Amino acid sequence: MTRSGLLALLFGLATLPAPAVAGPNAPLVRVPVPTPRDERIVSLGPAQVRELAGEATMRDAQVAGAASPLRPLTTGMTLSAGAWLRTSSQPASRVELRFADGSLLRLGPDTEVSIVAAQRQILLHRGRVLVVADRMVGGIAVLTATRAFLPEGTTYLVEALPASGSAPGVKNPGLMLRVLEGAVCACAVETSSPSAAPGKPLLRPQPRPTREQIVLPGEAWTTQPPRMPSPPSRSRSPMAIDLAMTLRSDPLLVAFSSPLPTLAKINELAEQQRRRILSGRNARLRREIYWKRPPRAPLRLPAFFAEPNSVTVTYE
Repeated sequence: MTRSGLLALLFGLATLPAPAVAGPNAPLVRVPVPTPRDERIVSLGPAQVRELAGEATMRDAQVAGAASPLRPLTTGMTLSAGAWLRTSSQPASRVELRFADGSLLRLGPDTEVSIVAAQRQILLHRGRVLVVADRMVGGIAVLTATRAFLPEGTTYLVEALPASGSAPGVKNPGLMLRVLEGAVCACAVETSSPSAAPGKPLLRPQPRPTREQIVLPGEAWTTQPPRMPSPPSRSRSPMAIDLAMTLRSDPLLVAFSSPLPTLAKINELAEQQRRRILSGRNARLRREIYWKRPPRAPLRLPAFFAEPNSVTVTYE
């Protein structure tokens, strides 16, 4: 470009009008912000019986209020959503189920569960279960009549067995939660009062969650069944458990032929526990979960435990 052309270009730029400054009456340009999509629950899909020892029975989901007949459980059987299972009281009785998304459920002896695949929930009526679910597709919640265990991914064990000497008419079992990896919230269940309208929950202020309800790897949370008919006792703080000992001795871990999909991660956490660094990690993670993550909306239990819409899960 010649010298005269360059001067002409600079002169043209200098004579351009200055950009307008937005004043109080200037029109506003609104940029639409897309709203986040609703969180979708990915169904567990059908479950297949991968391993079976001892005797077990099942019943398909109820259709139009009519209960389906009991059938013996067999290896390779595919269970529909809403199926009900019960293992025998024989000490060696056990069942392993694999869902379509790869999640795993193990049942110990004298265990009774209902499967709500669409909501990724297991209703534990009694007995012991072990849950393994990938956090990328969603965990599996275990619901009982008095507590709901809501995980984030997570491998954990839940035991619901009535204690000897409980008063007649007391249906609430004692609960034991042991977390092997991930995080589980032990959420309180609040039932309707006699003064509540039929089919309506008792309206009370929703309390905030406490740190003690978040149970992390190498920790156990427990409650005892009431001796007399009374409201459930207050939640307790998590207690430390020996991960390495659990991996070596618990029947839901060692009695099955196939290893857990999360075994490598649990072994890593057991090593952190042996080196005494797991407790500090759990303390930091508990603070993060409590302060940075909003509480879940109250969860309404299905009618398997009570009258429809009469039970809600809240955070204390």
